[in-house]
Amino acid sequence: MLKDKSMSDKKSQSVDSGVNLVGSYSALAGIYDELMSHIDYQLWVHFAIDLLTDYGLELHEERNEIPFLECACGTGTFAINLSLLGYEVSATDASEAMITIAKSKAIGLENPPKFRTLGFLELAESEKYRVAICLYDSVNYLLNEFDLQHFFEKVKRALLPGGYLLFDICTIKNSKTFFSDRSIIESGDGYWSERQMKYDHNTRIQENRFTIKVDDQPGKIFTEIHHQKIYSVREIRKLVGKVGFNLLEVTNGFDRKPPNRRSLRVHFLCKKR
Repeated sequence: MLKDKSMSDKKSQSVDSGVNLVGSYSALAGIYDELMSHIDYQLWVHFAIDLLTDYGLELHEERNEIPFLECACGTGTFAINLSLLGYEVSATDASEAMITIAKSKAIGLENPPKFRTLGFLELAESEKYRVAICLYDSVNYLLNEFDLQHFFEKVKRALLPGGYLLFDICTIKNSKTFFSDRSIIESGDGYWSERQMKYDHNTRIQENRFTIKVDDQPGKIFTEIHHQKIYSVREIRKLVGKVGFNLLEVTNGFDRKPPNRRSLRVHFLCKKR
């Protein structure tokens, strides 16, 4: 069940007592897949593969010879769907709780992704991949251009010559339209959650505050506060070029058309020079 209303209208439930402020994607990990059940991960995987194939990904290699890296993999749904297509996948996330769930979902797979707890800027430069992927606006969690550039540099060093980086961002239009002074309440089997959203037009920081209650921990209320920096397409283009990637394609969502002022999500496909 989901309810969506403006924060000016809603009567918030008091959470002053028994509140536990926890790290991002710790309490949320256990209900993340249910909250994200509207996401068509198979569509996203096939979009990524089609895009990469158009630029020569499988020209000279078998799928099981193409090493993929997914950064900020969450509970592993995208990585698992990718591995089911026959690719070799390594997947990382800074949240140990998310990685624990990802590993549990991969049990019994013939060729499961290699899941590890690892932050954006902890990627080892000795590792080499043909493709690096970072989706669902995960790079927006890097809150300044210095860290974002550092991440791009880390990925570039970890890519084989001619390797690809595919990532996406949420846009300013998206934050203004859907994440400015709103609240969403959701409940399901064994949980209740509220997501309060604010967008600062001056700093371009998107705040998502999750309040979570789960039946198996009665009397406890968990609060997670997430921040994302909303970058412009122009800023991303500049950073990608500065790091030394060739920008192959910039797409409005999934439609393979250039982004415009109404774009809510933008994908960037880059190639290591």
